[in-house]
Amino acid sequence: MTNWTTEGNVTHEQRCVAIHNNTWSNRPCNETMYFMCQNATAYQLIEQEKDWCEARLYCRKHYKDLVSINNNTQNEEALRIGANRTFWIGLKHDNYEWQDGQCSTFREGITISYTGKECAFQQGDEFVLGKCDSERPIICMQGDTRITVPTDPLTWEEAYDYCEENHDGLLFIRDQDEQLEVEKWLNVTGDPGPVWLGLRQSRAFGFWFWSTIDRVVDFINWRDGPPELPLSYHCGAIEAGGRWRDVNCQTKLPALCIEDMYNTTHKKVISYP
Repeated sequence: MTNWTTEGNVTHEQRCVAIHNNTWSNRPCNETMYFMCQNATAYQLIEQEKDWCEARLYCRKHYKDLVSINNNTQNEEALRIGANRTFWIGLKHDNYEWQDGQCSTFREGITISYTGKECAFQQGDEFVLGKCDSERPIICMQGDTRITVPTDPLTWEEAYDYCEENHDGLLFIRDQDEQLEVEKWLNVTGDPGPVWLGLRQSRAFGFWFWSTIDRVVDFINWRDGPPELPLSYHCGAIEAGGRWRDVNCQTKLPALCIEDMYNTTHKKVISYP
């Protein structure tokens, strides 16, 4: 099933397909626009602006996937629900992919050419394509969950809602290994902190718990010991050095959302950005 405009010619760049003016149009995948999800045979237009990979992640979390269109009947249904708006559908063309199969619109510093099978390596601040059998230093990734930081500072409640809606919740830390991985992430990114964690204090009983997994905190890394009622604030953040601290919940801070890269249950807290 195809319904291309004249700009739908296949290129060797990453391109994703949107419906625009009731026809299929290939676009840069990092553009943000509405998108259409499907659940079984029902279609749903989501009026939030996301790039193609973010849209796919949202659909896989809340529905089944981005909409697939395989015949004229399905195409007409998508057009009807779309009501002349521009939105992503579940079709993408890309000659390059990450080894773990993750969806990414990041192409900074890469000039796409196609001369056969090529692999990317980092040279200074840029990614360069070269022969896959060349011997080079390697960077490994640990874990199957990555950290995502919302663009704007948020209150703790706003951060909780945003991370739940768009990702897999606010970051939680269960043991020393995960704490060390988060500290490495903060060091790599240079984030000065503090940034929100999924730490919340019970106003009735005073214990601290991880809101994302509804689990009482057992491993701790507080700056000055666990903050206690009645003098404590009720929301927790992490500083650049890795220490936790209580912060007024109405303070607007960056937040650390977690995103399960394999759409499975949470297994480990961190992978490098």
